[in-house]
This record gives sequence, structure tokens and C-alpha cells, in this order.
Amino acid sequence: MGRFVSQTAYRVDKKTYAANGQVLKFNPFEIDVNDTNLISTNYNFRQSLFFNQSSPVFGFDYTYQDNKSKQLLTNGYESRGLLTHELRTRWNMTRAWGFFTTSSLGEKTTLSQFFANRNYTIQIWEVEPKLSYQPNTAFRISGLFKYTEKENTAPGGFQKATVQDYALELKFNKLSKGSFNARFDYLLIGYNDEDNTPISFEMLSSLRPGRNITWSASYQQNLSGNIQISFTYDGRSTPSSKIVHIGGAQVRAFF
Repeated sequence: MGRFVSQTAYRVDKKTYAANGQVLKFNPFEIDVNDTNLISTNYNFRQSLFFNQSSPVFGFDYTYQDNKSKQLLTNGYESRGLLTHELRTRWNMTRAWGFFTTSSLGEKTTLSQFFANRNYTIQIWEVEPKLSYQPNTAFRISGLFKYTEKENTAPGGFQKATVQDYALELKFNKLSKGSFNARFDYLLIGYNDEDNTPISFEMLSSLRPGRNITWSASYQQNLSGNIQISFTYDGRSTPSSKIVHIGGAQVRAFF
């Protein structure tokens, strides 16, 4: 039993109308986004169970997460929900080689009072094995494959999507100096509906059916004891669209 660690986090913010003449109507464990007396809420519950957390060889953790929100906008109410079950495992086969897996099952919902095309319930299933090589504390390279299935199960929904993601990650870190991270993704996406709707944007993560390529790089350097500079670059290539490049720079001063 000493190998297990449990961690629980619960937070809720609610704003409601007074009901049936009550001056105060607040129950932190009662969350119903369809309640007409509920004006807005942010609800977050997270339960994690770790096994062999301190072991450098093998371990796993399971996380259950339930997030709900409701807001009153100028065009009516909009509520969102995300429910996930996630299992992560790690196995350091040698001092340099490690094998990691992530599996998740979840449900993502959105309900808009005014925009009917934003109403959906997406069932999500993902699995991601990753192999990493880290000969020292400064360098690591990883190859991974991520397979995702999504289906809209809301009334009248029929959309389905599959995503195959082949990725390569590179990390270089020099203590007290700086770090460099880079990632390259090749994605094969299948989708059975139009790709210019709110539901397609959510299911395809702003990409398009067919072959997609994304890449990113970031560099962070400590110039002195209290000055830090960082550069970021992201790019993507999608079918029937021009290549998109996004870059940024930031300087931080610590006092």
C-alpha cells in the first residue's frame, strides 16, 4: 500500500438566482448546468492515483477529471463540459531507453442557447505509445505514434474523425544556460463531413482532412542572473491551404 499515492482536487465557483424566496441557495456538490437559476459556474474535479511514483524504473498513474462551466453571454447561455479517464505508464528499460504509454477515454460537450451548430457531444478515445532515448541529462529524443477516434453522439450528430499522428521530439537543455525544444508531426486525418464548421474545428483541432504537417521549435536563454529571453516558432501545412508560420519573442526580467 505504501507504493500508492492519491491526490484529490475540487474547486467550484457558482452564481445563482435566489429561488423560492431563499436568500442563499448554494450547494457546492450540486452542479447542474441546465438549472435555470444558475447564472454561471466553473466546476473542476480531479482525482489521481499513482503507483511507484518515486521508482526510476516502472510506474503508472490514473487520473479522472470532470470539468464543467456555464456562462451568460450577450447571445444567451453557453455551457461546456469535459470528462476524461487517463492512464499513463512508464518503463525505463535501461538508463538511456524509456517506453511510455498514454491512453484516454473522454467526452466533450458544448451547449449554446443561440448557436445550434455549436451543440455537440464528442466521444474521444486516444492511445499514444512513445519511445525515448536520453543518454544524459542534457539531451533527449523521442518518437511517438498517437491514434485518436472522435464521434459526435449528440441528437442528429453523425460526424466521425480518425487521426494518426507520427511525431518526433527533440529536447536539449544546458543547466543554467538555456534549452531548445523541437517537434515535427505528420498527421493523417479522416473525416466524414464538411471541414469548415464549428464541430469540424473542434474534432480536427483546426486541421483539415488528409495529410497535415506541423512543426514547432522554441529556444530559451538566460542572459544574466535575472534576464531571460525566449523565441518560439510554429508552422503547419494543410491540404488546399498555404503554409502558415507563427513566430514570437519574449524577454523576462526577474527582480
